Amino acid sequence: MFFFGKKDPGRESTEAKAKVTIDALTQGKIPAYVEERIASQKHGDLPWTSDLSVNEWLTMSSLQVKPLGLVMGSSFFHIGFTISDYRGNFSSGPIFALENAIQESRRLALSRLAQEAKQMGANAVVGVCIHEKKISYDSHETEFSAVGTGVFIDFLPKDGSVLLSCVSGQDFFKLYQVGYLSVGIALGVSVWYDYTTFQDARIAEYSYYNQEMSQFSRAMHTTRSRAVQSLQQQAKQVQGGVLAHDTSVHVRRIEVSRGQDDERVDHAIEYVALGTIIKPFKPNHSLNVLPILKLKK
Repeated sequence: MFFFGKKDPGRESTEAKAKVTIDALTQGKIPAYVEERIASQKHGDLPWTSDLSVNEWLTMSSLQVKPLGLVMGSSFFHIGFTISDYRGNFSSGPIFALENAIQESRRLALSRLAQEAKQMGANAVVGVCIHEKKISYDSHETEFSAVGTGVFIDFLPKDGSVLLSCVSGQDFFKLYQVGYLSVGIALGVSVWYDYTTFQDARIAEYSYYNQEMSQFSRAMHTTRSRAVQSLQQQAKQVQGGVLAHDTSVHVRRIEVSRGQDDERVDHAIEYVALGTIIKPFKPNHSLNVLPILKLKK
């Protein structure tokens, strides 16, 4: 890059760093600058950070569990097909391309979160939150980010894994106390295109009576069931159950012309279910988590 006949070293440096970062992510690694930041935190050059509440921090301190730092994973994802590409379908059914894109982008964000936590020396991440940023419903670009607090818990299984949990730090230890361990995050996604039948279109436009629009009811039920079944299947693989943390449903109206004097409104339904997978676990360490704080006289 030239600036008034000379190379711009700042621009070249930025482009070089960007290339190194892209290469690292392509290879399934975290960028070098992230590793440098983590190393500085581990050596005490930088203070540790977290998104813990005061009560969570006090609970961990009483159990001699030290938060190591805030960790994050993100994925800026290009979605090849959007809802608009399915406009005018003549049948209802799942939109697999969108489901796969949502699943993969979240998987990448969570895997990078776990990598950053492991680099920091953590064996668990509590209070994981997933955020989505999309320019518009028809946008081909979307960003998913996952944020949580990495902690090291001495009495967890020492198998080199990082346990991810959407529940808070307090709830993590409450579950452990009664014999359940948070072992991961489950994600169920279902995107459904609902073709509006001629009957439902007539009801919506001309009927003066209260009555069910059966086709749309079935579409909502099917969309939710597919997402929940996916969530359950992930828990079944580790012989556990799911604590529902968050569910969201988005319905978009799609105006469609199917010939002369045949204007209808189809719908696209997106249902996302997110939860923490827990499984029975025999504690090898006795905890004493009080539901209240003891006050000294």
